[in-house]
Amino acid sequence: MPGWFGARAGRGEVEENCGIIPKPSWSCHNSLSITFYEFPNNSGILLGGGVHGCCQEGSLFLVPTEDDDAARSTKRSGDRDSPSMQILLNGLASGSQIAALAIAFAVVYRPTGIIFFALGGIYVVAPYIVAQLRAFHCPWWASIPIAIACTSLLSLACELLNHARLERSKASFAPHLVSSLGIYLILEQTIILWRGPDVLALVPGSHGAVDVAGLLVAPGQLLVIAAAALILMIFAVWTRLTRVGLKMRGLSESPEQMALFGHNVRNLRLAAFSIAGFIAGAIGIIQAYDQGIDPHSGLPAFLLALVAVAAGGRRGFVAPVLGGLLLGILREEVVWLLSDRWQEPVTYSLLACALMLAGGVSYKRWSAAR
Repeated sequence: MPGWFGARAGRGEVEENCGIIPKPSWSCHNSLSITFYEFPNNSGILLGGGVHGCCQEGSLFLVPTEDDDAARSTKRSGDRDSPSMQILLNGLASGSQIAALAIAFAVVYRPTGIIFFALGGIYVVAPYIVAQLRAFHCPWWASIPIAIACTSLLSLACELLNHARLERSKASFAPHLVSSLGIYLILEQTIILWRGPDVLALVPGSHGAVDVAGLLVAPGQLLVIAAAALILMIFAVWTRLTRVGLKMRGLSESPEQMALFGHNVRNLRLAAFSIAGFIAGAIGIIQAYDQGIDPHSGLPAFLLALVAVAAGGRRGFVAPVLGGLLLGILREEVVWLLSDRWQEPVTYSLLACALMLAGGVSYKRWSAAR
């Protein structure tokens, strides 16, 4: 009879003394590549770390399903509400993180035109700073703000020591891109030399999961959604109700006009880089709590933010948020309907379509101007 079962395991491997023998059924690709299992008695699918791909060591939950044929039919038709709502919940959790990172990327890209690859390294640095402070017995309430402040300063240093100098020398787009990518690689390799290539989990062990109306809700999911919503809400209020925020919106629309009107564009650029580092650091810490993080996680996370910004369009800060949320839901749907192997092809096909569409619009405007 189907029911809820639990097993102690780590990173997709079930201990021998659990009394059940899993076979690989399909896998959900994330930075830790957890594997979902279908059991021989057709009683369910093994989900890691509270449903949505958390594969740090801890409890693994067996979700009851129907028999093989009925389960496959449900997967194709989507008649049951529970899988659809579970996918939506998981998609909102991952989409919230993508949306917040998309805002961090857009707040630099909109006013400067810089594809800030270093943001991926900053995103990864924050949880390692927290882990190091915790090793020195620094309390949580102090470690997290210190780490976020460090990432904000690190992003600020990228502007002062690199991009601002290139801007003063009238450098083209390519030097900004290559130097930012170089900073990302330096940060990545520094973390590997400092802490090693292993996965970092700020809170090792299982966070558990709660059954709410037939849905498995993990604390990490709720934390990601709540934190991303809070960050986005504060950012929205700041850009609409404060003087600096209004200037930032103006800078994102037309940097040249802002300079002609006598506004200090240099200080606004510094504010943009600082805010981007703040948001990236906060999301990186949440990711390390929720699913764990490793030194190579920054670039994939950054590319997802890039896809969200490209799909959302070039203007405003609302479109990247919507793009991030929809992208998170789309990726979960792709895993459910097809396979995790299709996640990245579908994601980057969306990026290619968005870039081609944007290029076509720009060409039409250029032709009309001529």
